[in-house]
Amino acid sequence: MVDFTVQIKKTTRQKTIAIKVIEGQVQLLVPKNTSQKVIHELLSKKSNWIRKQISFQQSLPVFKSKQFVSGEQFLYLGSEYKLKIVCGQEKTVKVIKNELTIRLPNTQTDEPKRIEKLMKDWYFDNATKILRTKTETYSKVIGVNPTEIRVKQYKSRWGSCNSKGVISYNWRIIMSPESIVDYLVIHELCHMIHANHSTDYWNLVGMVLPDYKSRRDWLKRNGRTLKW
Repeated sequence: MVDFTVQIKKTTRQKTIAIKVIEGQVQLLVPKNTSQKVIHELLSKKSNWIRKQISFQQSLPVFKSKQFVSGEQFLYLGSEYKLKIVCGQEKTVKVIKNELTIRLPNTQTDEPKRIEKLMKDWYFDNATKILRTKTETYSKVIGVNPTEIRVKQYKSRWGSCNSKGVISYNWRIIMSPESIVDYLVIHELCHMIHANHSTDYWNLVGMVLPDYKSRRDWLKRNGRTLKW
C-alpha cells in the first residue's frame, strides 16, 4: 500500500522511470505514455525503499539559511567560525582564531548581499587551492593524470569526472572536514579508471581509503548542511 504523497512528472525526455526522494518529498519522472497501472505497480514494489528514504531524510540535521550578520556560525574545513563584520579601509576576509572576520567600509557593513559575495569569493579561492593540491597529491597515489581541475557551483552534486579527464568539484565541499574533502577527491580520481560505481570501482577506492564507507555516510547525512 502506498501511504505517501507522490509528485508525478511525465516527460518525453525520460526513457525509463526514475524515483527521487528529495527532502522527504517523493518525485517520479516517467515516460509520457506510461500507464497509471505501471506507475502504481512500481510504487507498490518500491514502497519500502521509499519509506526508508523518507525516514532517513527526516532524521537529517535541519538546515537554517544564513542572514550574513555578525554572530552567525559558518563552517570551514569542518570547524565552526563565528562571523565578525568590522569596519576598515580594505575589503578582506580572514580567519582569526575562532572567527571569520570580514572587513568592509562602514557604508557596506550592513549589506548582506555584498557580505555573502565577498565570503563566497573567499571560500571559492580557498577551495580551488586546497582541492588542486589534494588532487595533484592523490593523482600520484592512484596513478592517474587529470587534464584539468575545476571548482564550480553545483546544486545537487559534489563532483564529476568526464571522459576527457576533467575533474570538477563543488566549492561547498570546503565546508566539510578535511577527511571528507579527501574522500571526494579520491572518489572522483578513481572514476578516471572506472567510470561507474561497480564493485571494481569501490575496491579501488577502498585500497586508497579503507574507511571510505564512513566518510561517504557522513557526506550523505550532513551534506545538506554544507550550504547557506
